[in-house]
Amino acid sequence: SPRSYREEALSAEEINTIVQCALWAPSAINQQTTQIAVIDNKAWIEELAQDAGREGFHYGAPCFLLFYALKDNRWSAANAALATENATLAAHALGLGSVIIGCTADYLLSEEGAKKWQTRLGVSENYEFVLGLLVGHSVDAPQPKPRNQENIKWK
Repeated sequence: SPRSYREEALSAEEINTIVQCALWAPSAINQQTTQIAVIDNKAWIEELAQDAGREGFHYGAPCFLLFYALKDNRWSAANAALATENATLAAHALGLGSVIIGCTADYLLSEEGAKKWQTRLGVSENYEFVLGLLVGHSVDAPQPKPRNQENIKWK
């Protein structure tokens, strides 16, 4: 999860590939309940950062994908998380860096934040923010941290 990105914009083809891979994520009962909003406008990303009180959360990434789940649907948040993971894998396959972001959730789930940004992004009010994904050309390739093998329980 790189925390530093070059200013280089993503191509429409790169963004479309990532979003299409997200759409092909598995979903419970094939309900396909995830809405995805794409912000590839740096001014909007900066504005969202200021609104959320999270200046700099974007690490200079030129693209921010927001994943929304259908409200009052038991599996919708899991569906959105799976779509986010697929997008992460697609970005990696394209040689791009990405980092999953949740720090804007408090603001985007607030009445003020949801009203402003869901309206602006065209996301239905029947949906709520779950996760964000920053994507871009990373400055460096951070080494993965070791996984906690004690989290595996064999019986």
